[in-house]
Amino acid sequence: RLSAVIESGKDNIIMFDTIIKNARIADGTGAPIYFGSVAIKSGKIVMVGDLGNVQAAEVIEANGQVLSPGFIDVHTHNDLMLLTDNSCQSKLQQGVTTQIVGNCGFSVAPIRDETLSLLRTYAEPSIGIWEGVPAWHSFEEYLRVLGDTPLAGNVGAMVGNGTVRMAVKGFDKSPFTSAETDHAKAYLAEAFEAGAVGMSMGLTYTPEHYYTTEELIPLCAVAEKYNRPVAVHMRGEGDSLMQSIDEMLHIAEQTGISLHISHMKAAGKNNWGKMSAALEKLDKARAKGIDVTGDVYSYTACYSQFPYLMPPWAAEGGVAKAVERVRDPETFQRIKANMERSGDGWDCMIYSTGWENVWIALTVNPSCKQYEGMSVAEIAQLRGENPTECGLRLFAENDGKLGFMFFFIDEADIKSILCWDHAFSASDSTSINSGICHPRVFGNSVRLLSHFVREEHTLSLESAIQKLTGMPAKRFGLNGKGLLRPGMDADLVLFNPETIQDCADYDHPQRYPKGISQVLVAGKSAMQSGNYQNTTDGKLITIK
Repeated sequence: RLSAVIESGKDNIIMFDTIIKNARIADGTGAPIYFGSVAIKSGKIVMVGDLGNVQAAEVIEANGQVLSPGFIDVHTHNDLMLLTDNSCQSKLQQGVTTQIVGNCGFSVAPIRDETLSLLRTYAEPSIGIWEGVPAWHSFEEYLRVLGDTPLAGNVGAMVGNGTVRMAVKGFDKSPFTSAETDHAKAYLAEAFEAGAVGMSMGLTYTPEHYYTTEELIPLCAVAEKYNRPVAVHMRGEGDSLMQSIDEMLHIAEQTGISLHISHMKAAGKNNWGKMSAALEKLDKARAKGIDVTGDVYSYTACYSQFPYLMPPWAAEGGVAKAVERVRDPETFQRIKANMERSGDGWDCMIYSTGWENVWIALTVNPSCKQYEGMSVAEIAQLRGENPTECGLRLFAENDGKLGFMFFFIDEADIKSILCWDHAFSASDSTSINSGICHPRVFGNSVRLLSHFVREEHTLSLESAIQKLTGMPAKRFGLNGKGLLRPGMDADLVLFNPETIQDCADYDHPQRYPKGISQVLVAGKSAMQSGNYQNTTDGKLITIK
């Protein structure tokens, strides 16, 4: 724990840039917390332990607070927001010093001019408004723009397989031809050559829903060739949870990919409790040599866009086509009937959980702003409508730009996932928009420590910090991140475990947490006691 290769100053006193004294050190490995100090020079951790006779330009007195590696959030949708809000306070204030964008199959590259409008209308509720940002087409061009942006924190980007499919053939549901497969593989290879840290898939969403299992195998094989993980929002997380796991394990077995299951859950009340069987299945796969991990967020509600609730056929051709179908009286009734019954080969979440658990979060029609924060069941009662009809009409009234929160997860399942040795924390946070954002945007990492460690005793503090640091860094190959050791990047969080508290909730989602006294990025203090220091020491992370 004590090492340094540093030039000594006069009188044999070693000079550092910063020393953090008298901290309880959680190093990100899950090992027991120990008392010590940390020295930093040129953005790196250079000494850890009893530092002896050393000096520094800046000395931070920890007074027994916990010092850990900077938190890592591998699942965000801030692809565009970082270009217009480079400080990304929603992350920095909760100790997140590194994030990964491009999740759920949605990345903002590669794009073609002919299909850009399709991507924009479908992805904007999650990744933000596509205005005021430079133009690009290739993944390399997007990374160049992101790398030229002065960032407060670090960021890596995955290439989204849904975006790739849109670039190849828009929302056409026909099977891939051999030429189209080669085109998609070329897009993926270009992204990996440019430095994409992984590949993401969103198989529940159109147009990725149209992929067959066999069509996905050659695409995932490209990720394996470049030794990048594949993070997947599976085809189903509710009634078809087990079949969806089987599909991904089959692909992993055929290709040898490092498989990562995003935002693990057993969605819908009728599926609560299935997570134990799902984790047992994953453990058996790992015993066979399949490399599979997962992540989970700290809340019982998701945030998504309205087509997620509709039968896949209703979303064919993109959001504009879906709106057209809803506005057609005959098709409207067919969609309504599909949404009010189970079966038909898709996970019908409304049937299993109900409209009272769907809260409208984002509208673009001024006459609908009054409904933000209300459940569809409440809005339907107010308007004197059937709830399903009300939801579909709201979708049409907002030209398809309708975001919602859905309370359909059991906290007991969250705890089961957190206790799985191969799962860690990630927020699935979307861009902050003009509506009501999910509280996980501002509080996911801290809620793990306040609720699941201090209040519920689900995890030890050491284990929770490992799931915020060392584990995600290792999974996504983030060299220099995730561990508090000499030679690692000096991205650090200093906090009081007795007072750290997430303050964001569903009624007040944009509240910063309390209890974090310092956040350092590359050895520089980026946040002190809730005050951003106007630093831009973050870097674009690429893997080549």
